[in-house]
Amino acid sequence: ADLIGNGASPEALLALRRAAIFTRPDRTRHQLAQWNLALERDFGPKASLRGNLYWRDGRIATYNGDDSDYEACDDDFPPGEPALLCLEDGDEAEVVHDRGGRPVIAREALEGATINRTRTAQSNLGFGLEMRRQGAAFGRGNALNLGFALTSARIRFASSTELGALDETRQAIPGDVFVGDAFIELNARLETQSLYIADVLELTPNLRLAAAARYNRASVKLRDALGTRLSGDHRFRRVNPSLRLDYAHSPRLALYAGYGESNRAPSPVELTCADEDAPCRLPNAFVADPPLKQVAVRTWEMGASGDGGAMRWRLAAFRARNQDDILFVSAGSLASEGYFDNVGATERRGVELSLNGEAAAGRLRWFVHCTKLSATFEEAFAVASVNHPNAADGEIAVRPGDRLPLVPERLLKAGLEFRATARLEVAVDVFYAASSHLRGDEANLTPAIPGHRVVNARVDYAISPATTLFASVDNALDEEYATFGVFGEADEVLGEDFGDPRFLTPAAPLGIWVGLEVRRGSPD
Repeated sequence: ADLIGNGASPEALLALRRAAIFTRPDRTRHQLAQWNLALERDFGPKASLRGNLYWRDGRIATYNGDDSDYEACDDDFPPGEPALLCLEDGDEAEVVHDRGGRPVIAREALEGATINRTRTAQSNLGFGLEMRRQGAAFGRGNALNLGFALTSARIRFASSTELGALDETRQAIPGDVFVGDAFIELNARLETQSLYIADVLELTPNLRLAAAARYNRASVKLRDALGTRLSGDHRFRRVNPSLRLDYAHSPRLALYAGYGESNRAPSPVELTCADEDAPCRLPNAFVADPPLKQVAVRTWEMGASGDGGAMRWRLAAFRARNQDDILFVSAGSLASEGYFDNVGATERRGVELSLNGEAAAGRLRWFVHCTKLSATFEEAFAVASVNHPNAADGEIAVRPGDRLPLVPERLLKAGLEFRATARLEVAVDVFYAASSHLRGDEANLTPAIPGHRVVNARVDYAISPATTLFASVDNALDEEYATFGVFGEADEVLGEDFGDPRFLTPAAPLGIWVGLEVRRGSPD
């Protein structure tokens, strides 16, 4: 698959022209091959053994044109000597060398743009086996599951940065000079092993107790193919327990409550981009960094569900506390630069409500899903955000209770489907997301990204059992909204009139599709 996805643009530029692009191109080519083998063997009516074996191979190549931190050095050079090119980092400047180790002479064809290329090849092989047994324990009905899972992944990553210039359309034009220390060739191997046990005991005919424990062990081995600075071995392990009670009050009402723990080991990308003094333009760069801690999550949940015949509902309240949460922090002078860091505890508390039902003898189906979510930092810390308008020495102070960036407090999705005739069906859905803060504004000091609503519609007409004519409309009201926000330096490219550091990613406008779906054979 070939994808073109331009990144965030200055908010002031989008105000002049919604379709404007800051810099280009931004292309991604993705290839994926996979297979899965599942096996099952029953040993009588109460015992079984299940397993699966899978393989997945993915290849990703990116070609991105960006603005540049490289410009002529400020140092005075002897008469007749050409100026050299430097990488500007605050008040410091470092002379740039090409792949052969030679200083790069400054010229217009090498200033103003960079072309970042990456190649990623990842191969995954996994195996899982689970034994299930139903029987009795303490005179009560009991179901026991035992299992293990193994996964091995090999990753090869390479990237480079070519110097260039932006033309009048802000397209990056290659200058045929590559930054010597920007070449990366990294091999990574990830191995995970998991053992788990889960047991469900019927305490009474209406009350069930489920208990489980899972042991996870992960190792990440990094090998730098061009040197040793990225090489390293990392190991993570943890036992995660869980407990849940389910109570069937009646055929129409059920209650539950539970507690569970989980963990996540840092990925190779996070482990090799964790230094605030050397931000990465992900996924285009890696640096030698201090190790990150694994993320541990403790979740409490309780809720109820019911079936009223024409309407079914589910209500749940939850609280999840992440210890040593990993966050991508904006840093560096470019909007796409940053690093990963453990930011202490974060918490997500919320309530979810789901409703769905039928009417008109089943011809009308409808649903409503809504979420109220509070996602906050629980510890005070200072974080780098060099382009933030309120930053002091390139940092902002985050306080307990500040909201996590890019996480809306309220989400709502509702829709209905109406079968007008045996051949004609009409569907409409509405999605709403409340405001969220920009990445880089972890302290919530600037105006948030406004909330938005999106209306979509679709009409299907069955010409035959195997052929359907359809028309769909996305963003039917042509709502202008943003899905992402970050801070950057627009004035370096667009001039002094664009001093506002806010960058936004505009969502797709009104889109209309008409097509024909043809299925082989008749539906079951």
